[in-house]
Amino acid sequence: MRKWFLTSLMLIGACITSWKLHPYWGLVFLTLGNAGWAIQLFVMKEWAAMTVFVIMCIAWLSGLIKYLFF
Repeated sequence: MRKWFLTSLMLIGACITSWKLHPYWGLVFLTLGNAGWAIQLFVMKEWAAMTVFVIMCIAWLSGLIKYLFF
């Protein structure tokens, strides 16, 4: 159930971002979804997949930080 929730967060974030519905809420949803997946995969000891989600989370978070503070 948790995996579907995290995937839904990422899907909502992708839709908000691609349809330009809001300037930063899409980035928030994508960051939360990726962070959640990274944590879930850490618990499952899936190191390679976890690394991918950590990198994506950092990329979305850096975009969010840039948008909000610069």
